[in-house]
Amino acid sequence: MTFMSLLWLDEDQLKGMLPSAPPDCFHDLCLDQVMATVAGADPDLVSVFCNPPHEIETVVYRQEMFRDLERGDIAACGREFMLALRRSRTLADNARWSGNIWASRRWNLDAARVYAAALKSLHDTLTKTEPSSRAMKNLIDWLATTLASTRYQRLVREGDEIVEALNRVSYMIRIGEGVFTVLPSDHGPDYGRRIEATFARFRQNDIQPLTFDYEEDVIFTNVAGKVLDFVAALNPEIFGKLDQYGREFGDFECKTVRRLDYELRFVMAWLDVIGSLKTSGLSFCYPLLSESHQEERVTNAFDIALALELATKKAGPVVSNGFLLQGPERMLLVTGPNQGGKTTFARMVGQLHYLAKLERFH
Repeated sequence: MTFMSLLWLDEDQLKGMLPSAPPDCFHDLCLDQVMATVAGADPDLVSVFCNPPHEIETVVYRQEMFRDLERGDIAACGREFMLALRRSRTLADNARWSGNIWASRRWNLDAARVYAAALKSLHDTLTKTEPSSRAMKNLIDWLATTLASTRYQRLVREGDEIVEALNRVSYMIRIGEGVFTVLPSDHGPDYGRRIEATFARFRQNDIQPLTFDYEEDVIFTNVAGKVLDFVAALNPEIFGKLDQYGREFGDFECKTVRRLDYELRFVMAWLDVIGSLKTSGLSFCYPLLSESHQEERVTNAFDIALALELATKKAGPVVSNGFLLQGPERMLLVTGPNQGGKTTFARMVGQLHYLAKLERFH
C-alpha cells in the first residue's frame, strides 16, 4: 500500500470529507469545547475533528498509528518534523515579503533546503524507531521513494551548489557624497587588512574573536536592494542559476507533505490533551468495534469536556461511570435527583460514540 494519509485508507475517503462546519450535536455534547482545545481555530484540524471515518477498518488503521505515536521516540520524530516544516514555511513567507527579487530567491532557496533536510531527517529517524503501524511503515516507504526521486535529488544538489557559489561571492562598496558604487572585491585595497597590520605591533596576547548575532531584515530597504541588484549584475552566472532555481522550485512543498503536517498536528494535539488528563488519574483506551456484535460494554468513562474544564480550574476529581447493553437491549434509561449527573452521563454516552470513530474511548 502506498502512503497517502495517516488518517485515511484511500483517496475516496479523503474526497468524501465535508466542509468543517461542526455537526449539530456538538453543542449539546460539548464536543465544540473539546474541539476548541484540540484544534483551536486551525481549519485543517477542525476539518479532521468534524469528519470521523465510518468504516471500522479505517478506525483500526488510526488506532495502530496512534499507538505508534504514543511511543516517545516516534512522537519525537513527528514533532521535530513539524518544527522543521514550520521553519521552512517561515523562510518561504520571508521570500514573499522581502520586496527584492534576489532576496526573495535566496529566502526561497533556504526554505527549500530546510524542507529537503526535514524529509530526509524524518525518513532516517523514523526508520530507526521501527514502527509497527501500517501508516508509519507506508510513510517510510513513501519518504524513501521521494528521497530517491530525480526532483528531490536536484532540489538538494543544485541548492547546495548555488549556496557554495554564493558564499564565494565578494564585493566592495565605494561610498561618496550622495552616491555609492558596487565593485568586485579586487578593485581596491583591503582596508581591513591594513588596519590589522597597523595595530599588530600593539598586540600582547592571543585574543578571542569578537562575534555577535544580528537579526536579518526580511524587507529590504531601497539602498540595500540596490546594492544586491548591483551584486547580481556583477555575478550574472550564479544569480542566473539562483533565479532559475526559484522559478523551478518556487512551490516545493507537495500536497502529501501538507496533509502529513496537519494530520500530525491533529494527532499530537489530541495526544497532548489525553496526556494532560491521564496525569489527573483518568484512563483512556482504544475501543473494540464490531459490525456484527451489538453489545456495548463501557467502564470508567467520563464527560471529557467536563474533565477538561475541571483540570483547567484544578477543581477536583472527575466521577467515572459505565454501562452495559447486551442481547436485545438498545436503550439506556437514566434516573436520579436534580443535579445528580444525568445530563453529564448522557453527554458522556454521546461523546463515546463520536470519539470512538476518531480513534479512542475515554
